[in-house]
Amino acid sequence: MKRALEYYDAINPKTGKRSHTWKCVHNKFRRIAHQSYMARFREYVEKEGTKKPKVDSIEDYVYNNFERARDILCPVHDMDLKRWAIRKARMISLHDFVASDHWILNIKHKHDICSRKIIKVVTKREVINETEIKKSAEQFVIEVKSLLPHYNDDFVLNTDQSGLQLEFPSTRTLSYRGEKTTLAAVRSINAATHSYTIQPTISMSGKLFGPVYICLKEANGRMSENIKANLPQMKNVVVTCSASGKLTTSLVEYWRDKCLIPSLLSQPTLLLSDSWSGQGDRKG
Repeated sequence: MKRALEYYDAINPKTGKRSHTWKCVHNKFRRIAHQSYMARFREYVEKEGTKKPKVDSIEDYVYNNFERARDILCPVHDMDLKRWAIRKARMISLHDFVASDHWILNIKHKHDICSRKIIKVVTKREVINETEIKKSAEQFVIEVKSLLPHYNDDFVLNTDQSGLQLEFPSTRTLSYRGEKTTLAAVRSINAATHSYTIQPTISMSGKLFGPVYICLKEANGRMSENIKANLPQMKNVVVTCSASGKLTTSLVEYWRDKCLIPSLLSQPTLLLSDSWSGQGDRKG
């Protein structure tokens, strides 16, 4: 359209009149059947020329709102993008804008936005304290670095707990559109949640320090005589249990007495561990 209009509107600098007659235009652009179409083309091009900046401003508005929402970890859905787009369209009097599914798809593709499973939820307090936590972490790194020259790498230790599952169910599936509840079968609900905890201790030199601590999940927090009888005895593993499969303060003390202290020598040792209250307890 623009090429046809430019050709049709071309002016001869010598005569000040059109350079091309309608016949010339029609011969060059065979698909334009009648001269009256040129007026329609002109109206369409002018309208699009004013519409594009408005559509661009809508896109900027939607993306800015999306960024603000995700910065504070608010969940965002396609309906939110449409709502923001229509709100901005009304603000700039672009009343024929509908924020179609195709338009939403394009803006998501342009800005690498996609649907993702939320794997962790946090409180607003945690979000607000992020700067404070980061500052504390940086200070911790500075303090530890100042201590490292005073210790042998084999005796700079780090320990932490890892909760493991016996069964890992899929978190997504193809299923029937419109069904109210999408379910998936597992062999055991308990096995698909926190099933047992391991706590290894690693030195800065990359070596495993002392035995690995394992806490099993057992009913009533006690091992049956059958389990005790069939549990293999290994020098590099210490096994205990709890009703939840997680470590309590008393079980952390058991780790200290059975895993950590027996492995310590007269060498000065620096232990780095999580600030969880059970591990941060200074008793003993």
